Amino acid sequence: MGTTSGSLWTVLGVFACMTKRRWYSVSLLLGWAGFIFATSSVVVTPQEFFRWIHLHVLKNDTLFHWFEIFWGASWFIVVKGFHVFEFALLTVLATWMIDAFCTRRGRSNVIIAALICGGFAASDEWHETFVPQRGGVFSDVLIDMLGVLITVLYLLSGRRSPRRPTAHDAAE
Repeated sequence: MGTTSGSLWTVLGVFACMTKRRWYSVSLLLGWAGFIFATSSVVVTPQEFFRWIHLHVLKNDTLFHWFEIFWGASWFIVVKGFHVFEFALLTVLATWMIDAFCTRRGRSNVIIAALICGGFAASDEWHETFVPQRGGVFSDVLIDMLGVLITVLYLLSGRRSPRRPTAHDAAE
């Protein structure tokens, strides 16, 4: 039974030593990634969107008319801005999860999180090519990566890379 049971015990051992912080970080990351995946699996047509808004949110015809004008002028910024937010938060959660499993909170953790999130952005757009009435486009990957990049720059500004000893340190 050597390798099979040993592998099973190894896997079970990993779960047995999971702290609350690790469980939370994994759960939140997978939950948010699942949310992104689920929303990219759904198509909401403009007609359905406006009908829902009119029936449930803006029942007043004048307010609804102004909303139609607003949405017509700003939908791209709102929708693509949400993509940036989705992947910014995903990057924060991925970094937090990696930090939970590592002994040090170094810059490399942020870079690894960014690579994971970039791969997820690309795979999510590829996934959209299989969803009827949707299509994956490279520009959406770039927009998602903008969220990753903004977060990486912010996180890296607060982290120091491990300092290498200098000749000055050796003299002391």
